[in-house]
Amino acid sequence: MLNKRSFLAIVGAAVITAACAAPTPEVKGAGLVAKGYQISDVNVVLAKDATVGRFKKDPALTKDTVQLIDDTLTSNLVKPSSGLKKAKLNIEITKMELRSAAGRTLVPVENQITANVVATDSKNQVIAAQQIFYARKGAHNESTFNGKPVGMVLSVLVNASKSGSGADVKTIVDGFNSKVLTWAAK
Repeated sequence: MLNKRSFLAIVGAAVITAACAAPTPEVKGAGLVAKGYQISDVNVVLAKDATVGRFKKDPALTKDTVQLIDDTLTSNLVKPSSGLKKAKLNIEITKMELRSAAGRTLVPVENQITANVVATDSKNQVIAAQQIFYARKGAHNESTFNGKPVGMVLSVLVNASKSGSGADVKTIVDGFNSKVLTWAAK
């Protein structure tokens, strides 16, 4: 049975959580096909100082990740000419964050990619533009057993199983690319 203090604590936590939760901005579709356009080229660039965490420490990982995004989007979006007007997709990555398993456990941060995506026609006129954001939160378990933070150990294990060997990079690249593909197709 809940006493008055417990009830107020639960209600207070719910109100604070609701107030702190920012809505995810809606991604409006580019409507390229409806406007008579087909992607003929994809160009992915990384903005200066856009890397955070493991991406900042490992330039080779950053370069490989940007190339993976470019290759995947090119293979999925660039098709043989179909008679539609040609459009170019320019993607400027403004933030790429990849944290270690321990970093995502101690501070609930996200592995994320944020980019400005702009579709232009053959005259470099902007057809559509959107900021696209994809994030994957780390596990953050605060369970205790006899006052010992066993949840933190569980979180480290969960986060560690999802990092390393490229699995964490592939997860955020696939998630980001999926959002870009959905945006271009809408």
